[in-house]
Amino acid sequence: MKWKWIAFGLVLVGLGALVKIANTPPPALSVEEQAREVKFRAASGGALTLRQQMRDPESFRVASAIVTPDKSVCYRYRSHNGFGGMSDGRAMIYAGMLLSKEDAAFDKVWQKECAGVVGEQTADEVMAGLRQYDKLHSY
Repeated sequence: MKWKWIAFGLVLVGLGALVKIANTPPPALSVEEQAREVKFRAASGGALTLRQQMRDPESFRVASAIVTPDKSVCYRYRSHNGFGGMSDGRAMIYAGMLLSKEDAAFDKVWQKECAGVVGEQTADEVMAGLRQYDKLHSY
């Protein structure tokens, strides 16, 4: 009879530990980690939207994704064109909007915001994020 109470007590202690672990917030991110996360989310969200606009979304590859100090994102990418070959393209997130060559002011804004601008390169992280998104959202 005594061992039943001991087992019951151990179960309660185990459940208490699980509840504590489940209710423990994740460790706080440093300021640098928070800034990197913001940049990653901006670059990944724009790349996801851009990929969805492609003729063949599965062929979409981010060659370069540079997040500028003002939080614009400059993309260089490759994807299949209508003839089955690979084409290079450029796009950018500027003032919260995704701009591409179809937009009238694109070349002017690209020259101002992206041409020769140095920023944090996030292409590898963006492609890894797109692959993870695909895993989580595949049906």
